[in-house]
Amino acid sequence: MYIYLENNFFIPLNEIIAIVDYEKFTESENGKDFFEINKKNIINISKNKKSMVITDTYSYVSSYRLRALYSRGKEFERLKTGKVK
Repeated sequence: MYIYLENNFFIPLNEIIAIVDYEKFTESENGKDFFEINKKNIINISKNKKSMVITDTYSYVSSYRLRALYSRGKEFERLKTGKVK
């Protein structure tokens, strides 16, 4: 069960801790602190920064909007379980 971010980056759904809006996150004090502490583990896979997918190991900056990534995760879960929501 993976979610496609872009540029051939796939992440297992069960590793995702959070998906956040990049601009709002980087403007917040917590976001600034997060970037400072984790700068070695942030992988920018896009020039157009819209969202950030956070896992235990790495954080990925993507050009896909938060809603699009969330929808992909929900759709994949629906297909996996066979439940229509």
